[in-house]
Amino acid sequence: MARLTEALPAGLLPQMAQGLAVSEAWVDQTVTIYAIGSLVAALAGFVVANTVTTVTGSYALNMVARI
Repeated sequence: MARLTEALPAGLLPQMAQGLAVSEAWVDQTVTIYAIGSLVAALAGFVVANTVTTVTGSYALNMVARI
């Protein structure tokens, strides 16, 4: 499903540009911003999971963090 979310705007750029009253190049930035947001969220997830793994003494919590 995430793949569809990433690719959907590419097929709708002309309609989105018209609806938002901007150029297609500007609307294309929605795909870029989405990718950056996904990267930031993934990195934040890794930071949280690795921090919990580092500071916890609980095996169960360690396993939950690793999931």
